[in-house]
Amino acid sequence: MLDHFKHEINEVLGGIPDEQGVRKKARIALLAGSDLLQTMSTPGVWSPEDLGRILGDGGMYVVERAGADVQEAKASMGKWADQISIIPQNIPIDLSSTKVRLFRQKGMV
Repeated sequence: MLDHFKHEINEVLGGIPDEQGVRKKARIALLAGSDLLQTMSTPGVWSPEDLGRILGDGGMYVVERAGADVQEAKASMGKWADQISIIPQNIPIDLSSTKVRLFRQKGMV
């Protein structure tokens, strides 16, 4: 999916315009919750090739969630740790895409 957006934005559209209207290549990053980062930091769950494709080119922005130690998960990512930016959760929000999918499945939303 990230490759698709990268191709469409950078190749098909020629990048994104800056303040002067000059088109430049966009850096395409993944936005995810801390639960995804925790799976990425668990050995054997993700292949090194997949991690390299996701984190190597564009990186990842991780929305912090209560109860998740995102700093520990980030620290265990080795060479990709610098490609991960943490978005702190200053106001606790108990919401995740996983919960939304579950509620939809049960007809609750």
